[in-house]
Amino acid sequence: MSSAHFNHQQQPSSLAYFWLNSLESLLNAFVDLDPETRTQLVPLEGIVVRVKTFAPYQVFYLLFTTQGIEVSPKPQG
Repeated sequence: MSSAHFNHQQQPSSLAYFWLNSLESLLNAFVDLDPETRTQLVPLEGIVVRVKTFAPYQVFYLLFTTQGIEVSPKPQG
């Protein structure tokens, strides 16, 4: 694997950021619809979950906070 290909995978494109921001908004909108779900997420505060998709290939992270779920291309916390 060339270094250019490796660097391309490490730096998400603007489209990837748009997709991740949209996913974050959608997840939090669903959480806001159900107060019980919000309550169940409180004990998860600070936990980071790595998510890997294959079609398209992408790795991103979910960070659970008291305000909701943050989605990021790099691990937080």
